[in-house]
Amino acid sequence: MTTSKRLQDRSKKKRVHDLEIVTERWKIFSKIHHLMEVIKSEPEHVISIRYLEQERRQINLPKPHRLSDFLRKSPKLFDLYKDRKGTLWVGMTPEDLLEEEEREIEAHSDKLAEYGTRILMMSIDKQIRVDKIAHFRKDFGLPFDFRNNWVHNYPNLFRLVKAEADDGGVDHEFLELVNWKNEWAITELEKRGKKFRGR
Repeated sequence: MTTSKRLQDRSKKKRVHDLEIVTERWKIFSKIHHLMEVIKSEPEHVISIRYLEQERRQINLPKPHRLSDFLRKSPKLFDLYKDRKGTLWVGMTPEDLLEEEEREIEAHSDKLAEYGTRILMMSIDKQIRVDKIAHFRKDFGLPFDFRNNWVHNYPNLFRLVKAEADDGGVDHEFLELVNWKNEWAITELEKRGKKFRGR
């Protein structure tokens, strides 16, 4: 085996290892983010562990792993306590974290709008049903009220439209592309390819 080949193999193994680390971190983040969303949806941002157990399948936390143990691994995010009856509850700690998350979403809002536009450009009718977007909202990092507020911040990119249901039921709401962006129609790989050929 040549020196060049050995270097390539080590580089490949390192990239795979780095990818595995990032993937595992993302899995943990996804679990935490989902649980935070559930807690935030409660009136006082507090929920019993027993009730939160319903989210076990959603976050892919198999038994015998205890949900309370998972939460205790993030003491800066979750506060667990028992009431007088011995019921275990969990809440956010501190409240500033909610504001911090909102600031993070705001800071990346333009990039999210770009991603949303790219997806619409790839869709067949340049439309996507809003309920489908809501299903993957957490994966994209969209705010909880994206339909009412966030969408309307980018009228030059997309808009909400309604269409009558074929079965006569509830009308469907779609996110529709407003303007095609040529610069977003090219993938990063294609950009690098053009840059390489231009050398």
